[in-house]
Amino acid sequence: MTSLASPSRDGGRRHYGGSNHLLVPVDVTHFGPSSLLPGHATLVRVDATDSPTLLALSPADSTQMLPPRALQLLRGAGASGRYFGAYCARMYLGREADLPNGGTIGNDAQLPSASSALSYVMTAYELRRVLALARAAGERFSLSYVRLPLMEGSPAMWRAHRGPTVTVAYDPTTGASRCRVGGGLWPAACGANEPGLAPAPPWWLSKVLMQYPVPLVPESDANPGDEIHCSA
Repeated sequence: MTSLASPSRDGGRRHYGGSNHLLVPVDVTHFGPSSLLPGHATLVRVDATDSPTLLALSPADSTQMLPPRALQLLRGAGASGRYFGAYCARMYLGREADLPNGGTIGNDAQLPSASSALSYVMTAYELRRVLALARAAGERFSLSYVRLPLMEGSPAMWRAHRGPTVTVAYDPTTGASRCRVGGGLWPAACGANEPGLAPAPPWWLSKVLMQYPVPLVPESDANPGDEIHCSA
């Protein structure tokens, strides 16, 4: 299984938006055949959604699950003190009852909650995958995101980028999505290649290709904003 973001078990390597590894530029692993991943190299910044599925999966802010002592140690070491449980959120989506009632991090009685106010970045492939889950769940939802230039590769750039907002609204009664680009009185209709309208990725690929979201934690002395925040 390929996990693509900056998971702590892989030493905090940057897996998209550039590479921070001298010998193994693992950011190239999310590129693939265009027939399987149309628009796969595109990155998007999700700024708002009301989808329960998307809120459960991304950015999976699990800071409230950390013991007070762990928070003290993180902040004492100059870290942001934020913890994101993307792996747990993905693995236990739809099977929350399987989680133990207590224990170590990730063993809470419910999935890690996500803050809708915290933007995050993901690939177009992962956006297609999670939107397919939300549609399959019969959710009526809206989503707002911004497509990011490929040459911008740091959270600070992603956070500061200003571009046209894409708004997607899905109606489960009709099975149709409305999609608009830009704001104001005259938003434009989305193109056929818009990630928010793209079909779900192949079933087999969604089982072997894992791409964690990158939470855009507000910049501070402990989080200068030029490195991807670790998730687990």
